[in-house]
Amino acid sequence: MEFTHAVDRFHSALKDIFLKKAKTNSQKQALQRATNIPWSWVAVCLAQLLIEYPTAITETIILGELELQWERAFLKRYRGLDSNFGTIQALYDSSPIRAAALEVTVKEWSIVPETNIWLVTVGEATSYQVLDIYLHPKFNQWVTPSSSSPSQPSNQTSSPFLKDRSIRMICSSLVNTPIKTQYHNSSLSRINRIGRAPPTQLLMFMLTSEDGPFIRQEFLRPGNRLENVVHPTGLRSRKVHRLWLKVIHVECITHTSPIASIQTASQTNGMTKLQRTDIYVVDHMGSDEPALFSLYDEQAQLATLIRRGDYIGLYNPKVSDRCTQSQEARSDIVLEYDNETVIFLMSDKDARVVDGVNRDSQRPASLVSNGSNSPISEFWNHPSQKKGIVESDDEGFMDCINYMDRIFIRDLDSCMLNVTIFGRVVAMASNNPFTTNDGLTKMDRYAIRIVDVTGKMDVTLWEEAGRRTRQLRPGHYVLMTGLSTSAVHMGPKDKPIWYVNGSIVCGTQVFNVSTMNSLLVSSSLRHVTPLEWLDKQDHTHTEAIVAGWELRTCESPDLALLSDDYTDRQGFCCHQPIGNLGALVIADSHAACLRPVTTPTGPQGANHKKGIRMCDFCGHSIANDEVVQTFRSRPDSISGTGWIEWRLDDGTRSILAYGGEEVSQERKQGI
Repeated sequence: MEFTHAVDRFHSALKDIFLKKAKTNSQKQALQRATNIPWSWVAVCLAQLLIEYPTAITETIILGELELQWERAFLKRYRGLDSNFGTIQALYDSSPIRAAALEVTVKEWSIVPETNIWLVTVGEATSYQVLDIYLHPKFNQWVTPSSSSPSQPSNQTSSPFLKDRSIRMICSSLVNTPIKTQYHNSSLSRINRIGRAPPTQLLMFMLTSEDGPFIRQEFLRPGNRLENVVHPTGLRSRKVHRLWLKVIHVECITHTSPIASIQTASQTNGMTKLQRTDIYVVDHMGSDEPALFSLYDEQAQLATLIRRGDYIGLYNPKVSDRCTQSQEARSDIVLEYDNETVIFLMSDKDARVVDGVNRDSQRPASLVSNGSNSPISEFWNHPSQKKGIVESDDEGFMDCINYMDRIFIRDLDSCMLNVTIFGRVVAMASNNPFTTNDGLTKMDRYAIRIVDVTGKMDVTLWEEAGRRTRQLRPGHYVLMTGLSTSAVHMGPKDKPIWYVNGSIVCGTQVFNVSTMNSLLVSSSLRHVTPLEWLDKQDHTHTEAIVAGWELRTCESPDLALLSDDYTDRQGFCCHQPIGNLGALVIADSHAACLRPVTTPTGPQGANHKKGIRMCDFCGHSIANDEVVQTFRSRPDSISGTGWIEWRLDDGTRSILAYGGEEVSQERKQGI
């Protein structure tokens, strides 16, 4: 298949480019690791490029784009984050168009005279320049040790907490305009030569393996567990929670609300709560039931600084008492970030070497589901015991995002994340909505069966991910990325089974390779196959002329009702009444899926109301402005209708093919 051959070719060429760079700069270890380029990454980027360049693209452009994109992507993966960090130098050079993410180290700090505001000086290892930051007042207790109030953290340690402390933050433009040429002129006022950033709540403190005593003292006390979280309903004052949690998933999308929050500005700190990003977290020990840590509006930028597997210490998070339906469906506990919450972040690598801090050291030897968990928690239970294509993490999941080779269907196993599969669609099921236990919420659910050279697999696509695939047809080749596999369940006859799922929450994307124009018009990518070789090929591009056509009906599929040369063809009933040809081959279809709509005439029902146009595939009613006219294809034809077959000829052979479809094996008839 041209697409997979192109991916293999560019994958190999890209590796050669970075191998040469690594040999030239052998002292740089990062370049050595940059040669490990996943096949799935090349496939997804190539598909995106083919969509962006529909009128043709050359190999040189593709390779140049891939090289540039991998340099950026590798830096993100090397850091393990979804955010590109900016630099202090960039803040000095010009005001950023948007807020920049910074990872800096505290150099020194001092209090602004006659105020309770601290000025913290931070720097980077790669630059001599420093930046002054006004620290938000909610972080003051971590600067000045205080044990006067039991509700405040006791950070009495051997050295000040801020000393050489790394912090990650979202920084907007500077509040001053420093004179860059006077940076080292100490006789000039500091504010005139050193950049100064405004206070921000979008800041988190980084913890290392040396902070084990601090974590145990602040977060691992008895009672600091998710199961002990107190909901604010009926409480006069807010209880201070100190939670040590593991991040099991960071959403790839932002939930958008059609209306602003009904709470007052004072209750929401001025947030409209129009946008929300959820982070799934579990307790550092005990239950596998996840909680949600929701970030709203500009807070969502913090999610780009956190990755799956990290540990976060939440000091005084707000426990939401007004959850949306989507939040309630995912967890009973929803935590929020407000002007009293402080985040401490530790990487999974550092947590593994600190005794009693990482979740693996606290987990029981085996996990047994009690059968009462929510649907989302079932995914995180029963980690796979089978050795897969990649090593499982301490939760038992195999993250395939950095897997080097192509993943085939035979390689799939339970509890896999970030799976990319390429295959041919052989069957599609209409929408079968999943109804939650309360009976109020329905989630669209579409199923697709795909095959490759190693086997077949059913993929369940949820909500928007499924709705975006409604125009696929059996025979199309698709590239599916961002898939995940479920935990093992007991199926019929006590046979263990697991499922392949896709959702935009997990970053699922589906690319229809069979309809990419760029593959046809790019001479460096297409491979034209003569029609005489068609039976020996799986998925091909061919160049032929339309030599004729035939109209067939469901009642007489083997007999042409009408054709371009019916007078010369034997067996054609020219005297048969034809009627309205337009109504015979043209159907009213749903614009979203391009499948014929129906108009029930029977008794009214819950899903089919009399006289209301319905799309049986999508499973809901259709408005008039959602209807378009399309030619019928053979699978969509019903009694009293027909379809057109085209006669294609390239000089080597003549065949009949369904109109508007992939060429079906059963109708590849030589003439």
